[in-house]
Amino acid sequence: MKSISLIFILVFSALCFAQFGAGEELNFAISYGIITAGSVKMTVEETVNQDSIPTYKVTSRAKTTSFFDRLYKVRDLIEIEFSQDNFQTFRYHKKLSEGKYRQNRINLYYPLAGYADYLKKDKDAKKWTETKYDIPVPARDIFTTFFSVRKLEFAVGDTIKATVTEDAKTNTVNILIRKIKNIETIFGDIDCYELEPQLRGTDSIFKQSGDIYIYLTADEAKIPVLLESEVIFGSFRATLDGYKPATATQP
Repeated sequence: MKSISLIFILVFSALCFAQFGAGEELNFAISYGIITAGSVKMTVEETVNQDSIPTYKVTSRAKTTSFFDRLYKVRDLIEIEFSQDNFQTFRYHKKLSEGKYRQNRINLYYPLAGYADYLKKDKDAKKWTETKYDIPVPARDIFTTFFSVRKLEFAVGDTIKATVTEDAKTNTVNILIRKIKNIETIFGDIDCYELEPQLRGTDSIFKQSGDIYIYLTADEAKIPVLLESEVIFGSFRATLDGYKPATATQP
């Protein structure tokens, strides 16, 4: 059962729309009906890769509450590193622990050579499997793709097409800008864009089981404040309940 991981991954994706920079921290509360199911904490820092290219490193840690642990325990770690100038991904790591399910995936991108290494290790596997695959340039994982989309100007009625390259596959994601809606947030009642990512068919990322809506503040910052999603056994909400702005300016 991977429905909960869908929510945690989408919450992390929502961060990618936000104005961001080193030192930024976002915290989301995940609720299932009236039950608080878990939380996601995301941080951004500046670093450099092995070729001395300035990069951002974004880390997400997701976990269920002690009560929900008894039903379906989640402890997920996602890390990405990408260039600050053109959002080229260099490393994308997913280490998921959800109930009895385990997943460990690493994508290492080499844009100058035009390929990536996809490393995979499933539960109880003793060795990593490796797949080399061709990539476009720049190549972006699901999250870095959304970081790049954040830079775009858009309006209600637009459809944004984005390319995702990861796990030895390249897919197109459509993002519909549906409307502007007033939302109660930690910043007060404010107007927000309602976005609908259309992710069906992108099974290298996750399988979508219902409608998904992401709400971003309708201003330059585009901070994600709410995510609503239907899953096979109900509906989830991810609500921003803590926000620390960046201490460094994005280039």
